[in-house]
Amino acid sequence: MLTDAAARRFGRVAETTNVVYNVVTLTKINIRELKANLSSVIERVIAGETVTVLKRSEPVAELRPVAGRRQPGILGHPLVGFTVPEAFFDALPEDIMAAFEGRGKL
Repeated sequence: MLTDAAARRFGRVAETTNVVYNVVTLTKINIRELKANLSSVIERVIAGETVTVLKRSEPVAELRPVAGRRQPGILGHPLVGFTVPEAFFDALPEDIMAAFEGRGKL
């Protein structure tokens, strides 16, 4: 792994890591490296890292985990204790049916 100064001397920016506080790891990565290793970078972000994206050695973006990530809900999950009332299936009054069919006004 090259330092920022050595990476600039060689004409490219290599990945560098700095420890901040002693809990969060900040990683700097060039856009080209990000494009080549997107899946692994995203896995590191999911694991809790913050990644700073560089363009020509200047920070342009930051990738970090989303706070309070939700678990996906279940589509079509039945409501517990809910039953459709029998009146739901009754025919609508004539004036409402006429409005739906464009024959009258509500």
